[in-house]
Amino acid sequence: MNLFLKKDNQIFKVIHICMCEECRKRQMPELFLEDLNGNYVDCIKLSDLFNDEYDLFKAEKGGDKNADYKRFGNKLWWHAT
Repeated sequence: MNLFLKKDNQIFKVIHICMCEECRKRQMPELFLEDLNGNYVDCIKLSDLFNDEYDLFKAEKGGDKNADYKRFGNKLWWHAT
């Protein structure tokens, strides 16, 4: 999965999208995040993406920390290497 989040100038990789029974009941998946070193960071609800705390990106190359990123939504942000 090549989805990434940016928060406070840090980039986190989405490693899992949970749709367990509890997530299905509330109709809100959770995203499990790790830093670019592979360390677990947090688990957030999909709704957290809409409070301007996080920006969602998709890696354009390979999904590593040297990739270029493009923001989903109405703004673009590039991490050029």
